[in-house]
Amino acid sequence: MIRKDDVVTDDSALQIVTDLYSRWAKMLMTGTFAEMQELLADDFRMTSYIVTGPALDKQRFLEVGQQVEKAELTFRTIWAKAVGSIIVSRVTLDVREEFKADLGPGMPSSAEVTRMLSGHRLAYASAWRRSASGAWQCLHHHMFGTVD
Repeated sequence: MIRKDDVVTDDSALQIVTDLYSRWAKMLMTGTFAEMQELLADDFRMTSYIVTGPALDKQRFLEVGQQVEKAELTFRTIWAKAVGSIIVSRVTLDVREEFKADLGPGMPSSAEVTRMLSGHRLAYASAWRRSASGAWQCLHHHMFGTVD
């Protein structure tokens, strides 16, 4: 277990991020979002090259996530690097998601986003930092798109 005051090395960064991504995926696959509030920093932003539209702040990202009806996520690669007090990470994963409702103004329909994401290997990059309590939180999450 890595404590709040421990120095983050690249090896420990990978351990931390692997745990964080596993928790994130579990929340999406089980539809439990209470812990997601804690996993995302208050100033969180999600951007994407594949799903056009505005950057999503924490609240909007949680709203979109709750539209996932069914998800199956299989990690293929996880990479992490300690950069000062931040961890920068990159992940590729196979995604199968179905959305139960449209995602709102400026966003693709549920059918469009399902078609864009489901059945593909996707690449993401994220930045993580500790909160005042010492918990790791995602401050930026970027979807690069498919890497099939």
